[in-house]
Amino acid sequence: MRLDNGNYGGQTWLTGISGSNVVGYYDDDDDTLHGFLFNGTNYMTLDEPNADTYYGTYPSGISGSNIVGWYEDFNEKVHGFLYSGGNYMTLDAPSSGGSGTYVEGICGNKMVGYFTDTNGEEHGFIAPLVYAPGCSLDVKASPAADGTVSGAGTFAQGTSQSVTASPNSGYLFADWTENGIVLALRPRTALHLRAM
Repeated sequence: MRLDNGNYGGQTWLTGISGSNVVGYYDDDDDTLHGFLFNGTNYMTLDEPNADTYYGTYPSGISGSNIVGWYEDFNEKVHGFLYSGGNYMTLDAPSSGGSGTYVEGICGNKMVGYFTDTNGEEHGFIAPLVYAPGCSLDVKASPAADGTVSGAGTFAQGTSQSVTASPNSGYLFADWTENGIVLALRPRTALHLRAM
């Protein structure tokens, strides 16, 4: 079976497959490189938001709904990435003080690749997949003038995150609620995150 991204006149490279899902990259009519996911019927472009638009995004592996690869930023530094649940996460090897981190494959909960150290030497790595983005935690004081809250962000599904409410003078904390359901009665607490 021949697989070309029919939307553009450029070339297509396939780099990973999981079931009927295929990842790879293609160059468009302007010779700009883009990553893609093909689900057997449709293409979805994968452009890491921090990638230099000329050098592009290179997905290199897929396992279930997790896609890994690498991209070059506007400072010509290479970073690995994980795309999961509609979110990108930059992955840099702790010792990659050199030119970058390349995540080349994924199988289940393990990733493989290589990084370049500050001496220009390349080193391979195997790393556990420890973060699967996908839960956005939004916290608000209600009414907003009654105090402040902290702890918002995007976190891994299944983790617990601390949230803190600080009532303004003359006000008391009532509770943490989600869709009208009381979750906690203390101003500082940990909330367990799950996908909605």
